[in-house]
Amino acid sequence: MFVRKILFAVISVFLFWTALVSFPLDSAADDKESNEDSPQVKAAKIIAKGGLNANQGGYDLDAGKWTLDSEGLLYISGMAFSRGNNDPVPYWSKMSQQIKTVVFDDKFVVGSLINSWYSFNNYFKNCSNLERVKFPTDLNIVYSEDFDSMFEGCSSLKEIELPIIKPRKARNMFKGCTSLKSVKFNNSLSSNKYNDKNWGGFFEGCDSLSKIEFPVTSTLVAGAMLPTPPNTLPYFGKWRINDEKKSYTPIEALQMIDNSKVRVVVTWAESMATLDVKDSVIPVNSVWNPVDNFVSATNHDGDPIYYNNSMLVERYVDTSTPGTYEVAYQHPDRADLKKIVKVEVVNPGFLDFKSVPSTMSFEDSVISNKLVEAKRKDPNWQLTISDTRVVRSNWRITAQLLTPLTNAKGETLNDALFFRKKGSADQLINTKDTTVIYEGIGNSTKELYDIQWGENAGPIMKIRPGSAKLGAYQANIEFALLNVPA
Repeated sequence: MFVRKILFAVISVFLFWTALVSFPLDSAADDKESNEDSPQVKAAKIIAKGGLNANQGGYDLDAGKWTLDSEGLLYISGMAFSRGNNDPVPYWSKMSQQIKTVVFDDKFVVGSLINSWYSFNNYFKNCSNLERVKFPTDLNIVYSEDFDSMFEGCSSLKEIELPIIKPRKARNMFKGCTSLKSVKFNNSLSSNKYNDKNWGGFFEGCDSLSKIEFPVTSTLVAGAMLPTPPNTLPYFGKWRINDEKKSYTPIEALQMIDNSKVRVVVTWAESMATLDVKDSVIPVNSVWNPVDNFVSATNHDGDPIYYNNSMLVERYVDTSTPGTYEVAYQHPDRADLKKIVKVEVVNPGFLDFKSVPSTMSFEDSVISNKLVEAKRKDPNWQLTISDTRVVRSNWRITAQLLTPLTNAKGETLNDALFFRKKGSADQLINTKDTTVIYEGIGNSTKELYDIQWGENAGPIMKIRPGSAKLGAYQANIEFALLNVPA
């Protein structure tokens, strides 16, 4: 503790403070080649058309129809019956590059005969210009279990909402859909009877897929595992579920989705990592600690993390030599999050008395049989403090008599000097103890402080009956300036 003392020669007294894929389609049909069930745009021409099935076993099953117009709209209507795995090539495969939009009309139905299932294998495979697909909102494809490569290679497809489907196989269903950003499922995708190997490559190569929506009590088999989000900031290879802060790996997210009681939307998790540091000024020959410049940090999920030495990547601070030094901090989980602070080493400065009057005189008083108070002759009597410290703390001034008040005959006046502070009891200033007469705040940028108390406060004389004799009394008083540690 720093202490600065000043001795007075004399004391004198003379006693007297997120979306569905939906878009409008004109219902006008082409005058010559379109039919009333094919809502091609007026200006577009039908360039190809056909049925969905051939005659099987004597049954005329050619109830479904499709048309493709010059604007790239593939319109599918009617009823689709069995299309076995022996016919893996879609009807419109030769025109796959011309397909931009697919619409299933509201009358589209999938049927079944003699345990034969309609296959959607390769249905839109390599339709690289396909951007939009619209299914009927109430379509329930219960008679189809095969969806292998249904949208494989549809590199222009950006979003899709699937109808209610119950796949037995869905290998490579969205493989290579590099522009696909959003998928919405309307039912659970797995059953215990299905083998995980039949789901391989489900989202393979879907590097843009940042949002997937699942219904209540949804389940995904492991083969249809969620893809891993990019590990390029602001993303860090994990998913978030609904509005949660916590992030999950693909496997963890699947476990959370499984039989969820609410509808689940998973999205790429953006990093919430932060790093906050600050500059500092320290006195020469002091001790510098890297943690002194660290303010706070959070991880990818926004949870607080504490300082550790791995955050300090560049450091050189010579506390023995004044100067400005740069120190670099880096977030442990984000290579791009690097902060540089300045540590300024300076001469420490001083806390000291600037000026102290040599004498404090009190009013002349008359000896009485009652208590008599004598105020200072100069009510504006003051001390001046100089504070040039770089690192400032609070400080205080104390007072103590070094000798008792004594007259020329050697007679003493005891317990007569007090310090008065508004709202507090008067404190005795004597030769035995120190008395605090001022407390200063060290967070100010001021350098000079004038200390005075006004007419009705500060040092005051209180003379008790019978305690004083005639004459002038004098004493020596010591003022001490103390630095108060934080």
